[in-house]
Amino acid sequence: MESRDEPTPGQTRIPWRDRLDARWRLVLVAVFALAVAFRLVYAIEIGRSPIPDLWRDTETDIYFFAAWAGVIADGDWLTDQALHPYFSWQRMIAPLEQWNAWYGGKAFHQAPLYAYLLAVVFKVFGQGMWLLYALQALGSSLTALLLASIGRRLFNPIVGLLAGILTAVYGPLLFYDFVGLRASLTTLALAGAIWCLVWAWPALREPAALRPGRFLLVGAVAGLGCLLRSNATVLPVLVIAALVLFGWRERRRMVAACLALVAGFAVCLVPLVARNVVVGAPALSIEAVGPSTFYLANASGAPGTGWGMLGGFAEAMRRTDGRFGPLIGEALASYDSFTGPVGLLLAKLSATAHYFERTNNANPYYAERFSRLLRWGTVPYWVVLALAVAGLVATWSDRRSLIWLYVAVLAPLLTIVLVYQTARFRLPMLVGLIPLAAAAIECLIARRGQVVPIVVMIVVAGVFVRWPRDNDPPKVRPRDYQSGANVLVAAGRMAAGLAEAREAVNRSPDDPLSRLTLIRALARSGLRDEAIKTCEQAVRDFPDHGPLRVQKGDLYLDQGRAARAIEVYRSMLGTNAAHVPAILGLSRAMAAPGPSRNLNRAAALARRAVELAPNDGEAYEVYARSLVAAGLSAEGVDVLDRGLTHVARTDPRYGELARLRSETK
Repeated sequence: MESRDEPTPGQTRIPWRDRLDARWRLVLVAVFALAVAFRLVYAIEIGRSPIPDLWRDTETDIYFFAAWAGVIADGDWLTDQALHPYFSWQRMIAPLEQWNAWYGGKAFHQAPLYAYLLAVVFKVFGQGMWLLYALQALGSSLTALLLASIGRRLFNPIVGLLAGILTAVYGPLLFYDFVGLRASLTTLALAGAIWCLVWAWPALREPAALRPGRFLLVGAVAGLGCLLRSNATVLPVLVIAALVLFGWRERRRMVAACLALVAGFAVCLVPLVARNVVVGAPALSIEAVGPSTFYLANASGAPGTGWGMLGGFAEAMRRTDGRFGPLIGEALASYDSFTGPVGLLLAKLSATAHYFERTNNANPYYAERFSRLLRWGTVPYWVVLALAVAGLVATWSDRRSLIWLYVAVLAPLLTIVLVYQTARFRLPMLVGLIPLAAAAIECLIARRGQVVPIVVMIVVAGVFVRWPRDNDPPKVRPRDYQSGANVLVAAGRMAAGLAEAREAVNRSPDDPLSRLTLIRALARSGLRDEAIKTCEQAVRDFPDHGPLRVQKGDLYLDQGRAARAIEVYRSMLGTNAAHVPAILGLSRAMAAPGPSRNLNRAAALARRAVELAPNDGEAYEVYARSLVAAGLSAEGVDVLDRGLTHVARTDPRYGELARLRSETK
């Protein structure tokens, strides 16, 4: 990253630019130090917040990656089993066994490299996420170096320095460094691939400058990116198209470069194919979630931005058995005319050009509550996009030399078009946007005659991108506070979790789930009397909310007031006889010591819960405990064995079932 092959077209000799070029290694050190410093400050700010513990939220992809990594670290290094999440929305559609079939059995649920990286961290250093965050932060600091080098090679040292600084202080990248998602590492992979492309073919104006052998490395980096996220396969397709378009005059070199690219890419996939063959999964399967995600992102009614459930999804999955081709047909057939898919495409592109960070799993606007640096001291997406638009126009005359920056923007953009727009999917676009943004700033510094038109372009683009829209949701939702409180409690930080739960109620007093979050935090903190009073008031305010009513029974049971708990559970079952949490609560209450104890009835109720929810880990646990309490240990072991077969390995109750099985004789 220390040298360029040639100056960019039209570059003039500016003394301080030359001095910057002569001290380029020192520039890289300064950029790297700036990136690391920002990440250290941010880590300190959020260290006691819920953000680092969001992986404990069982309804997120972050949790699934951590659970998957735990399975690998425990010894299943091939993932030789059907290992897929079973979230609450999935339970409403089909049993776990059906989902496992739709997902292709032992096929990887998502591209596997991230889970294996996390598994190595768990195996060597124990289960914890901070080392992963450190690795991601260092990776993003390296991304800043790569973009600085790309800017220098394609433009000049000033653009390189500005690109490195913008990357180091780019807010979305900083946020995703400390979340257990692949976004920052996929950005690093794309930056590495683009750097290799600039190195392999520095000047598209001269076909003779094509260096075929270097494309082997390009393919290898692209292959690693694909193992991080399967839709990274878009990148080598675009690169081959560019090679054919611009390298046709040097056919032999062009063909050699394409073959080298494919070879490097294929080598990275060899371990994946070998694993699939050994365990009996489809040989070329990288991830299983793609078909269902495509349907939800492209069928009629899809929002185009953010993840959402569609009414016809369940039937489509049943009709197609989750196969990709038929699901594409189902998605297209859901429209009355061709204008529907076109409108959805335009909605995705429009959302990509909008400032709002549409998120799932983790919310940067919620993280800003704990970090002044993230809120006030970083560069947001909309600023970079506005500058990049101006940079694109200002550098259009050199467009052939900048083709790889356009590829860097187009590759993640095509991913958004194929699925949906969300903040973490558009994050890798910074690899192409930031050098263009830096070029716009450099034009303002060095090319005085273009100041006015460039400023006008920046202002117009900035207003367009930043302008609010009617469908912008609240930046911070009640669920963010609820999740924050829950993960803090799960981490054993009761005081902080209770404070966040109170904040959730203060901000959304009319949300029953916020009340439920507070009640559970009070109970876990040992404040049972306050929890009872809060729960009784919540039930009066929301008399038809089932989880609150069941929670009231649970609190009575925890206080040893089994008779009162039984009354609450029976009242709930009078409204809904198939309410599984109420059935399980009643079973536990009847198994509790006291005059109401009836172990046979408790076991019968738990058996009924298992029949209604055959993939519910809690149901098997309650059933087994009731049988053991009745002296039927052998039957209890059989129930636990069934539970370990029918409950997802990623279910938080699975570990408790395994522990109980080892203790029951």
